[in-house]
Amino acid sequence: IDASVKRTQASLASFSRGIGQIKGELAGLSIGAGLLSGVGLKTAASFQETQIKLTGMLRSVDKANALMDDLRKRSAAAGVPFTDMLSVATRLLPTLQGNTEELDKWYGLVRRTAVLNPGEGLAGAAFSINEALTSGGKDLVSLVERFNVSRAQLRSEMEANGGDFAAALDTVLNRMGITTAT
Repeated sequence: IDASVKRTQASLASFSRGIGQIKGELAGLSIGAGLLSGVGLKTAASFQETQIKLTGMLRSVDKANALMDDLRKRSAAAGVPFTDMLSVATRLLPTLQGNTEELDKWYGLVRRTAVLNPGEGLAGAAFSINEALTSGGKDLVSLVERFNVSRAQLRSEMEANGGDFAAALDTVLNRMGITTAT
């Protein structure tokens, strides 16, 4: 009987330790799930905030929704995070005065420029291009310093293209081997 009681006690102690271990693991999972939920809610709030910004820029809820849908499709097709596409749109649209057709032209240039410095990515490329756009093609500091684009070549091409910054950047990127096919 004594041996039987000792085995039962050992089994109960082992069972109790097992429950304690499971309890600890469940607590860890609970914390992890809470963190993921928080990240998910924060991301959802960020998307909602961006949608509000786009609505203001485009002066239309329908246009903002259509642009968001288009950006989702583009990001999936290009294998680029949706948040990066949103960043490009929110950076350039004010400068382009809400012109989404003009935005289409700039996406390609932003994407190609981003290839030159993956660390800066699309957001950095959009910032640098926007900086040049808002200055009429005169402020090329970010393009030169962040993406190693030649200031002399950009200025020369702008002169050759009648001040068309998009055409100049396209030509310089092509010379650097960063084409639409890249």
